[in-house]
Amino acid sequence: MQLHNEIEIEKFSFHFKFDNEIFNDAKKEFSFFIEVLLEIIHTATKSHTVVFFWSNKEKEQLILECKKTNAINFILNEKISWGNDLLSEIAKTGIAKILTTINSSAELDLISYYNKKENIKSFLAVPIFFENESKFPIGIIAIDSQIESAFGERSIKLLQNVAKFFTSSLKSYSNKHELISNNKIANSISSLIETKDKNIILFETINNFLNFDFAIHLSFKKNWFVKTQFKKKYFENNAIFVLEDSLLENVIENKNIVLIEDISKSGKNIFTQNESIKKIGSILIIPIYFENNAISIIVLHSETSKFHKDDIKKIEPIINIFSLFVKNETAKNIIENYTSISFENEISNQKSFQLQIENEVEKTSAFNNNFAFILVKLDKRKKLEEEFGNMFSSKLENEILSIIKNHIKKYDLIGNINFMNEKLFGVALLQFENTQTQIVLEKIRSIFASKIFQVNKKHISATMSFGVSMVNEKIEFNQLIENTYKALEFAKENNISFF
Repeated sequence: MQLHNEIEIEKFSFHFKFDNEIFNDAKKEFSFFIEVLLEIIHTATKSHTVVFFWSNKEKEQLILECKKTNAINFILNEKISWGNDLLSEIAKTGIAKILTTINSSAELDLISYYNKKENIKSFLAVPIFFENESKFPIGIIAIDSQIESAFGERSIKLLQNVAKFFTSSLKSYSNKHELISNNKIANSISSLIETKDKNIILFETINNFLNFDFAIHLSFKKNWFVKTQFKKKYFENNAIFVLEDSLLENVIENKNIVLIEDISKSGKNIFTQNESIKKIGSILIIPIYFENNAISIIVLHSETSKFHKDDIKKIEPIINIFSLFVKNETAKNIIENYTSISFENEISNQKSFQLQIENEVEKTSAFNNNFAFILVKLDKRKKLEEEFGNMFSSKLENEILSIIKNHIKKYDLIGNINFMNEKLFGVALLQFENTQTQIVLEKIRSIFASKIFQVNKKHISATMSFGVSMVNEKIEFNQLIENTYKALEFAKENNISFF
């Protein structure tokens, strides 16, 4: 039974089982993706329950996919027939619902996913569409609360953004069935999922199908900048581009993949002025969009071979999967703007952490306070990832966070910091003198260094480094990070635990 001629709803339901292992992986990946989103919504809205149902119009059913709940009376059945409840009304009409107060006597009539009363007072739900112009939703996200008027404009906007992201992402997931037609592409999916440098895997996979001399991934974050280059290096890392009067500008405006068989006849720069890349041969430019905004551009350049339209079809499946990861990252950044917690490790994201630190810096000026600011880094992270994979480095970092949390007070601050293309943790010890700080950090360091981790039948130990700044006067956040990072680098270079 097909929906919109492209997607079978049962492919995404809890009960559907793919015959091929690749598809089982795709299902697990998508289920995990939903779980992460629901966890963030649950945290951000402080809801009693957040739940996602698929809606099957032909069978007039709601199918439970995932939930995050504090309830003890959640239904055991995974399928609910349409009725007169709120979720069924959304499934029938495609219109969101919000209730700021719910009469106790009507609770079970309105909310169909509880079998006994949960004292629910507020409710908000939005439909998910596979096509923006569709009348009937294929899914519904709902949240509820035991507090009256619990959900306002912030919660509505969060759910609307999640709904939009579902719509754009579902197509990428539904197209995964195409991958089975080619083993080279299929085998690259696991690599894309497991590695953080998905750009290199992308270019290596494309290189199995097309001959090219240079590949580049440009990303947009306020400005266009170089994310990754492959085979050759024409630009500095993170170089910022102004795409005015260039081939890329035309591509972004037209929103189509562009194939130019002979660049020399185009009469335009490919990227920007003063570029050193040779304007000969053929070029393939592939833009990636999120909510009608260009967020990435993939460029392939061949000096000797000509690209053809059939080449686009060859690499289209892997580009679709890569674009999904790019969109996921974009959505993560959007959603994290509505919550203070990071996706990855459940501590403050950088934006939230910066606000907290700036608040403490203000206090140092106003009340003559001081505090210790620390940057924490896993040593030899890149080498560990190359040898044992990203999952292992994440495991080590989670262990570091666990140890830190056990040695700081509840009012101390901890958050994520990305600086100089490195993943760091920031810690603020708010009522520690310099000597106390050294003692605590030495305890944390020695506990972590003493732990033995098993991976690939090997027993591994690891170390961490600290950079410390004592804050006793007003300072800009970026300057504080820069100063503390220098102290961290000094500690590493001189083989000492912290400086």
